[in-house]
Amino acid sequence: MDPTSSRQTPLGSLASDALAQLEAPMQETDGMRQAIARNVLQNQGFTEAEADVALTQLLSRGYLYEVNDRLYLTPG
Repeated sequence: MDPTSSRQTPLGSLASDALAQLEAPMQETDGMRQAIARNVLQNQGFTEAEADVALTQLLSRGYLYEVNDRLYLTPG
């Protein structure tokens, strides 16, 4: 991983799987509301609780960021 990347904190398997499911749909839109991201994950088999935990981890570890109630992928 690039040492200057903002994505330096490793993810657990749940959050890593969630990121893999969210990357493509988030790249196709101008951000995504958290409820939509949760629905995307639930449609891929995550429970509501798992989706919430994964999104929280992705936000807190810098893989996603939030602006005006929309989630975005952190470049890197």
